[in-house]
Amino acid sequence: MGREDALSTLLAATYVPNPFGLHHMLGNVGEWVADCHISSIEGAPRDGTAWQEGDFSRHINVGGNWHDAWQSLAGQRAGLGAPKRGNDVGFRVARSLD
Repeated sequence: MGREDALSTLLAATYVPNPFGLHHMLGNVGEWVADCHISSIEGAPRDGTAWQEGDFSRHINVGGNWHDAWQSLAGQRAGLGAPKRGNDVGFRVARSLD
């Protein structure tokens, strides 16, 4: 039996949210984040701040996407340049909580 989301992206809120109220944290589209590309996560900030050293022309895309295998979604990490466009890359708007 295949994954229903392995055919394309799904509309936001297709599934129930996780315990934090967040939808589609794995799969759907990978998220382009502020971290600069570097080949290893060794030495990465542990406080949630963006990693601002490495290849500034590319940023990290995390979380996998609709055509990745389930077992690789959480660990998916790739360096993408700003010109990259596709139906498997997105970003999540976030804000700090008080």
